Amino acid sequence: MTLAASLANRSDEELAVLLAARPDVLYPSPPRNVSALVSRLSAWQSVTICLSGLDRFAHQLLDGLCLLSGPATAQQVTGVLGAGAEVSVEEVAIGLERLVALGLAWVDAGNKGKAAGVAGGAPVHVADQLRRANPRPAGLGPPLAQLVAGLQRSVVDTMTRNVGISPTKGSKAKPRKAEAVAMLAKVLGDPARLAELVAEAPAEARVILDSLVAGHGISMLGSTHWY
Repeated sequence: MTLAASLANRSDEELAVLLAARPDVLYPSPPRNVSALVSRLSAWQSVTICLSGLDRFAHQLLDGLCLLSGPATAQQVTGVLGAGAEVSVEEVAIGLERLVALGLAWVDAGNKGKAAGVAGGAPVHVADQLRRANPRPAGLGPPLAQLVAGLQRSVVDTMTRNVGISPTKGSKAKPRKAEAVAMLAKVLGDPARLAELVAEAPAEARVILDSLVAGHGISMLGSTHWY
C-alpha cells in the first residue's frame, strides 16, 4: 500500500483536513491530481514544515514507527515507546491517526474509516523519506545484529554463552556466525529476558549501563573524555 493509494481512498472531508493542515502544498497552484499531491507532500521542504509544527508526542510516535522495520500497529508502537512513556494504546492510536491525517503516515485502503482502522489494529506505514532522514530514531545506535555482525567470532561466542545460548542438544557443531548473531538478537530483543540479564549484570557493567541511560557516554580506559 502506498500513500497515493491511501489518498485516493480518502473522502473529500479528509482531503480538506489534510490540505488545511499543510497549506504549503497548494502553492504556487493547487495540485491537479493525486500524484502531484503525493509529490508535494513528500517533498522534504514540506515535510520539514509539517514536522516543525508537531508536538513532542508526535515526534516520539514517528520515532517509534521508524524503529520498527515495517508497518506497525498502535499496540506495537506502544510497546516500542516502553513503560516510561506512560501512554495507553488508545492514546497512541489517536496520535497515529493525527499523523495519518497529516499525510506523514497512512493505513491500508479498505479499512472502514482511517480512525477505525488505526484503533482497530490496522498497520500504519510511515513515509520512506522520514526513515532515511532519521537513521537513528530516538537517538539509539545501530541495530544489535548490525553491531554484533562486525565482531570477531570469539567475541560472539562469549556473548552467546553469557546470555545462556547453547548449541542445539545433540549437535557437536557450533552454529554459523550469522546464526549465532540472529540468536543473540532474538534473546536481547525480548524485553523480559533483557531485564533479567541487566539485573544479573555485575556492578561494573551496571555503571556503564547507567551512564548510557543517563546520556553521559562511557569513560574509556580511564580517559577524561566521554564517548
